[in-house]
Parts: sequence; C-alpha cells; structure tokens
Amino acid sequence: MTKKILMLLAVAVLLYVVLSQREGYTPRLDSRGSYGVAGPSAGPSKAPECQMKAGSGLASSLLPREIASDEDFGEFAPQDILRGQNFLSPRDAIGFPETVGGSLRNANQQVRNEMANPKDVFVWQNSTIVPDTARRPLE
Repeated sequence: MTKKILMLLAVAVLLYVVLSQREGYTPRLDSRGSYGVAGPSAGPSKAPECQMKAGSGLASSLLPREIASDEDFGEFAPQDILRGQNFLSPRDAIGFPETVGGSLRNANQQVRNEMANPKDVFVWQNSTIVPDTARRPLE
C-alpha cells in the first residue's frame, strides 16, 4: 500500500514540475506591447564599411620583414653557438623496436621479471604486446 502511495506522490510531483514549466512561457513582445512585424523594415541592418584603404591589402605586407642589424636584442643568442652539434639520438629513429610501434611496447624496466600477457585465441581482449623472451628470469 505504501508503494502505491509513494508512486502516486512521485507522479504528482513530476506532473507539477512539467506543468509549471509550461505556465511560465510567454511569447516575446516588442517595445510597443505587440508582436513583432515582419517586413523590409524589420530586416538586418547594413553592414559597416571596411576601414582598410583600397590597394593597401597586399600579401607582401603580411610576410616577415628583415630584422635590422643595429638592434641589440639578439646579442645574447649568437647563431654560431649551436653550429655543428647533433641533437638527435639514434634511439629516436623510426622503426626502432623500442618505439611505440615496436615489439617491446610497454617494456618492463625492473630488475625482476614480469609475467607475460596471456595469448588466448579469442575475438576480444587479445594483447598485441609481445613478451620479452630475451630477459633472464631472476626469481
């Protein structure tokens, strides 16, 4: 009996909420108190004119300009300091086995060995990570 009363009370509250939202709806009126008039006078206003002078919009004005040599903001960063240095490491090469697409993805960096991911023949939850068989088990 109490379940029926609670269900009726919940339905009544839901109906009250839905109907109270509809009662608050009123159509928008203009400043004179009447509905808006559609027509040529109610259309969008004319767009403002472009402030740029004719002929001044050259594409070459958007390109970077040469920096004057008399400016001293570059004195602490001379160009010859980094000349002849190679900042690329050979391990960053594409296709190296320890990269994201290589065979040792998610490689174990610990001293102890880690259990290999199971390779069950099934449609879902197959691991593409190959176990590292070159490590010696230290357990």
